[in-house]
Amino acid sequence: MVERHLSLPYNFVCFTDDVSGIDPAVVTQEIPNIGVPGWWNKLWFLSKEFPLRGSILFLDLDIVIFESIDCLFEYNPTRFCAIRDFTRHQIQSWKRMNSSVFRFQTGKFDKIYQSFVKNKESYISRYHGDQDFLNDQINDFDFWPDSWIVSYKWEMRNKRSLVKTANGLNFLTDEPPLINPDTKIAVFHGKPNPHECTDSWVTQHWR
Repeated sequence: MVERHLSLPYNFVCFTDDVSGIDPAVVTQEIPNIGVPGWWNKLWFLSKEFPLRGSILFLDLDIVIFESIDCLFEYNPTRFCAIRDFTRHQIQSWKRMNSSVFRFQTGKFDKIYQSFVKNKESYISRYHGDQDFLNDQINDFDFWPDSWIVSYKWEMRNKRSLVKTANGLNFLTDEPPLINPDTKIAVFHGKPNPHECTDSWVTQHWR
């Protein structure tokens, strides 16, 4: 999806703890074990030990990219940028961060990472997840325009159409999503994940 929708020069690296089944043409690097569960491992990307340099666009796996993402590199290029969390669809004034997609310049946030490592048990007990920690620890950052990156089940489909199936949550009917012409990425927080969603629009674009 990145290859289809990014025209700027870039290097693509998949950070993973399991390389099985990944196309050998994809460059992979192992995520080190920093002794934390799940999404907390994202904070290692801010470490001075992170092996890449430059402008880094982090992408979760549970997203669908369907339009050009050049703007995600061009928008306020020296700033930390992230999604305004999707609770915005319920509370318009919501000002918290979602870390499904974020961009940063390497070398700027190692102090935040080191603080986390030294106090990780305390932080993990205090915060629901990495994005809440980042929201409070990075004092100066920008949100991308809301329309660029949206929730599939909350903003493109009606979550009330989700039903329990033998394979987990899925949409009751296959309907075309509501697409803002400015939207580039659909995020699948929670269930279903893109590979589980039976909507024909998702299967067309998630490949």
